[in-house]
Amino acid sequence: SNQPDLSATLLLDCMHPSVFELVAAKRNEKKNRILYMRMAKPQLEVVKDILQLKNSLSSELQKGDGFDSARTLDILQQLDKQPIDLFVLSKTLVGTIVSKFKNDDNNDVSSTSKSLVRKWKKLAKAGGVPSSSTAINTSKEVGKSLTAQRIKHPPSVAPASSSPGLKPQAPAVPINPEWSKYPTLRQNICKKLMEVFLLDTKNPVDEVSNLVTKIELEMDSKFQPMMRDRQGYTSKARQLNFNLKKNVALRGNLTDGNVTVQELIKMTPQQLATS
Repeated sequence: SNQPDLSATLLLDCMHPSVFELVAAKRNEKKNRILYMRMAKPQLEVVKDILQLKNSLSSELQKGDGFDSARTLDILQQLDKQPIDLFVLSKTLVGTIVSKFKNDDNNDVSSTSKSLVRKWKKLAKAGGVPSSSTAINTSKEVGKSLTAQRIKHPPSVAPASSSPGLKPQAPAVPINPEWSKYPTLRQNICKKLMEVFLLDTKNPVDEVSNLVTKIELEMDSKFQPMMRDRQGYTSKARQLNFNLKKNVALRGNLTDGNVTVQELIKMTPQQLATS
């Protein structure tokens, strides 16, 4: 009865080493799956919280003249306290909304927004996102980076015409010479509106430029930002930029002349979203 079980010993000796590796791998896989399930729930709860804050920011953005700086600042400060990582950034795309407040007239709002964007850019860079990514597309680039961490891609070959050490740059927005006479604020608004209308590639650049100039002049006439209502002007510009990006039909009606510039400036956020 004290003799060792020779049959069991021989069986173990005959087993190929890969069998032991397979058993060990299965055990590790089970442990990792349990660990992931423990981590996934709190992370998904963070995503839910961030999406709620993002929606609140979006609502403030669409208010235009009724934009509440104090509430917006509070939302941004709440975002700053959240445990946001690459996964959360890629799932919520919160950076696309926060970056729209970087140039706000309220110094606290703009500085907090810039601080958040800088922090998320550093986080994204540490995760392998290209440093040339803009604040607006950082969250989208994060998603690409997360995918790249799981999949091995063959190295890309740079085009023969590209110079070594130079990073590709986005094409510059065509500038109307008339805008050079404007203050910096008005020039920037014209450029942003130009970018929106150029989403429709069928539109001739000259026609788009003239339309954007008319829109900005109408806003300037109504709000007189350099003398009277700077916040009203910037809020309306932000409102137009946000809704025109999404409302393809409205952009088409403007370029086709079915909606006048005067009618556009009088539209409420709801009308801008549905017209």
